[in-house]
Amino acid sequence: MTKQMIFLQNTYSAEYAGREWPRGQWLTALRSSRSGQMLLNLTNDLGSVWNTTPIVGSSADSKLPPDRDYARRMVHLAEPECIVACGQQAIEVIREIWDGPRLELPHPACRWLKADLYREGKRILDLMTRGKMRMKVRVWEEKGQRHKVEVLGQ
Repeated sequence: MTKQMIFLQNTYSAEYAGREWPRGQWLTALRSSRSGQMLLNLTNDLGSVWNTTPIVGSSADSKLPPDRDYARRMVHLAEPECIVACGQQAIEVIREIWDGPRLELPHPACRWLKADLYREGKRILDLMTRGKMRMKVRVWEEKGQRHKVEVLGQ
């Protein structure tokens, strides 16, 4: 059982577009990407990051449909204590397939996102993975405003 899983919508690469990106190579690329750098404010374990589909888009604008069966399978295999959903597509998928504790955040590549929102997410995630908080929480901000925390339920 893992403590956490983090879901994004999909990745992109001209080289791997339309197929799967070997996980080890993708994790290396993730670490140096804008998303990876923001995620490091949330977790030191980028190995806990997954996408809602294993298929790769061709550009940053790619928005591939989620593969709910794939996401369910990854969750089933990992047996996480909580799930972090980053971005609207990931949030929608995780709401459908997971009824356990979850943290909802904006996508890490969101242009106006500030690192302090992800650091607040880390604080909440730490409470969730230590069993001190078993609920559904959303952390977000509107452009130019301080982030907000909303408890969505238990």
